[in-house]
Amino acid sequence: MKRMLTTTSATAALTAAAVALTAPAVAHAAADPSCEGLSDNLRKLCEIGNSPAPTNTGGGGPEWMQGLPDLSIPIGIGAALIVMGAIIVITHRDKASTSRTLRPGTARAGAYSAGQREERAIGAVMAAVGAVVLGWGLGGLGGALIAAVVAVPVALIAGRAGERAEQAQRGYEQADAAWRQDVEMAKLNAQLHRPNPAEFDPLGLGISPPPAPAPVLPAEPMMTDEDALRYARMGGHVELIPGSAAASLVARDGSWTAAESAWIEACKAARLGGAEMRQSRIPGVNGVSEVFVPGADLVRVEVLEDGDAAVVVRPRSLAVGATELAAATPFLLRTARVRHAGAWVRAHSTDEFVIVLSNRDLAAAPEQTSGPAPVDDDDEWV
Repeated sequence: MKRMLTTTSATAALTAAAVALTAPAVAHAAADPSCEGLSDNLRKLCEIGNSPAPTNTGGGGPEWMQGLPDLSIPIGIGAALIVMGAIIVITHRDKASTSRTLRPGTARAGAYSAGQREERAIGAVMAAVGAVVLGWGLGGLGGALIAAVVAVPVALIAGRAGERAEQAQRGYEQADAAWRQDVEMAKLNAQLHRPNPAEFDPLGLGISPPPAPAPVLPAEPMMTDEDALRYARMGGHVELIPGSAAASLVARDGSWTAAESAWIEACKAARLGGAEMRQSRIPGVNGVSEVFVPGADLVRVEVLEDGDAAVVVRPRSLAVGATELAAATPFLLRTARVRHAGAWVRAHSTDEFVIVLSNRDLAAAPEQTSGPAPVDDDDEWV
């Protein structure tokens, strides 16, 4: 709830700033009526009433006050945003290391720290926007551009950090909730093994049953930000075995950028796809570049228990099927740095294709047969 209120306040402040920047200036100019044909006294009053009002440059007083800028709406909004952002940054410092109720390294402490980082990121974005609005009020468009040189990178960095902190907090909270559920289940299991007094003393001799065994509670999870991000992106605890196919394709934070790069290179080598002209996403840059688009988009990478990785792709057209995808498999083995690959299997409900990659030594694995195990009937009779 607190995060929602803070985000709502930030959105309202940014909206007010945008309105202030885009609102046209209102000219305080009135129609100039003719003062001709009036008497001398009435003509003097008419000329005084139609004379332009002096510009407010700080009011009367010493000469150094005459050069002060006129306080306008953009200046007030910009200053308010900067002050509000600074207050949010200062009041949301991370105090997990000095807390008496939070153990450093646990999921609960990590969720608190991630939440504080997210709030500080919101405050930094508000202060950056306030700097641009303040520059607009002080120096017009030129002042806004000068302030934006510093404010825009700060806002972008803070926005990305806030998004990462929000995702890490979600992973921490999910891990903590799963741990609490395991604790409750362990307590319930211990209660189920408590001896029944009626069954322990059927003769009614007054013998008290032994105490119930103490529940074996699971340890509180110790996590880092990368573990929390992987937990949130994978939907649960996923262990990356060193040297496995999953560890080659999935990063510690759960992202599969390496898998996406390997898939694009494999499709490019197999000529599965084509080039497209795309517009630059950088603001103010109108350049067009040629980008290779594979014939099937990488949807996700699933980590299996034995360290294998299931790569899921979705074809971009009906002309791409298992046969076309199989042509890219030899190249995928090289670009993904894995040893073995299975066959492409189609999921009919989603029209997605899955292939399992592995780094295990499959030749050393015991051969499985479909028949029953042989029975040794040569045991000696006693």
